[in-house]
Amino acid sequence: MFTVSSCFIRRFKIGDNINHNLETLRLLYALSDEDSKKRVPLRKPIILILASVAEAMLYDFLVRIQSSEHMATLPAETVEVLQTKKYSQLNHFIAIARSHDLLSAGDELYDQLDKLRKLRNRIHIQNEKNHFEQDERVAFRFQRQREAESVLENIAKSLALYHPRKTTTHGFVADFEFPWDEHWDFGDG
Repeated sequence: MFTVSSCFIRRFKIGDNINHNLETLRLLYALSDEDSKKRVPLRKPIILILASVAEAMLYDFLVRIQSSEHMATLPAETVEVLQTKKYSQLNHFIAIARSHDLLSAGDELYDQLDKLRKLRNRIHIQNEKNHFEQDERVAFRFQRQREAESVLENIAKSLALYHPRKTTTHGFVADFEFPWDEHWDFGDG
């Protein structure tokens, strides 16, 4: 387990709901650790929650950019462009984040995030779009859970490190406690 500062969250309720979902994840991880028979069936809900938390963090960040809050961490031209559009879907968040490299991460993270988005959309059992394998036990395998953890961790640490809010505007949301061993070392992020 490790903790990432919630210093980048603008909306209290989004941060509070992220913490609620992280608490759910901690329970799911504990269940899957205590009983190996539960590991495979719990991977799908774990991955879906990981993707949902990543989406909430990106959504909150884009809302923050579109607000009247001064964004000293981004070029004024980028803020101007982003304030003129509305975004409501994860694929839009990814495209905007990629085109302006909002997470200072390069294409690999955005590619992984888009893969996670498609896996999240694999919630539909019928798999009409034929994303990933037909067998859910294979589609929601351990390696993809690890990749989803890594993507979410990278997003949270990037936002905390590169886009913190002023100290007078954060501290109302509890920091985020993640229930896996760290994939990334961002120093103090």
